[in-house]
Amino acid sequence: GSRLNATFESVTPFGHSMTIRKFMGGNLSLVELINKGTLSTELAAFLWVMVEGMNVQPMNLIITGGSGCGKTTLLNALAGVIHYRERIVTIEDTTELQFQGRENWIPMESRPNIGNIAGVSMNDLLKNAMRMRPDRIIMGEVRGEEAQTLFVAMDTGHSGSMGTLHSNTAREMLTRLQTEPMNVPQSMLHLLEMVVVLQKVQDNKEGMKRRVMQVAEISHLDTNVLLSNLFERNPDMDVILRTDTPSHLLQVMADLSGKGKQRIM
Repeated sequence: GSRLNATFESVTPFGHSMTIRKFMGGNLSLVELINKGTLSTELAAFLWVMVEGMNVQPMNLIITGGSGCGKTTLLNALAGVIHYRERIVTIEDTTELQFQGRENWIPMESRPNIGNIAGVSMNDLLKNAMRMRPDRIIMGEVRGEEAQTLFVAMDTGHSGSMGTLHSNTAREMLTRLQTEPMNVPQSMLHLLEMVVVLQKVQDNKEGMKRRVMQVAEISHLDTNVLLSNLFERNPDMDVILRTDTPSHLLQVMADLSGKGKQRIM
């Protein structure tokens, strides 16, 4: 369950090196992340509704941020609210997502080229996963041509798709999606409905902390992609707060479920 990386002195001139990245046993829950201050109770409830989908329409979501900010930890926690009857396929280059206890979870891991044996890319796995009748497709990290395939999956009825991506803001993430090597057409960006931005924050007393900085809703007007910040972090209070911007997705959820918007939130 740990990850090892080793180098020879040909690339590390002061000598061979070995790095072992150890992972904690078990996943942190949303409640534990609330207790750690990563997100607020209100935001956790909002994300729960968006990911679970109230049995009608789970939303497509990407978690973004820098290295080591807790993207996979939050993704694991959010996946915990998906109904157990749903069929989940996860796709990663190195297995980090852990959904133990689920009987209908199929983890897939890419493979590099080994000698004369051809590798299997994340894009290959994603194309195959779409033939496996998944209820959910979850990608550990989107970084290449598989981004286009993921958006095609979103467009063909695979609601509730999720993944992570390296960037610092929601706007920067959208820019990365449209450029090499992902090349997602702007006309497809609205298929992604939510972006959650995480960052590492330094505290003089507590040291480094992981915090949700921004939750943005994506919509479009003609050819323009619009971002609406629903939650933003207040650095003075060290808490993420709801903005005054109304959520279109909550209204969609209310209409599809037959429940009033106020009853949902």
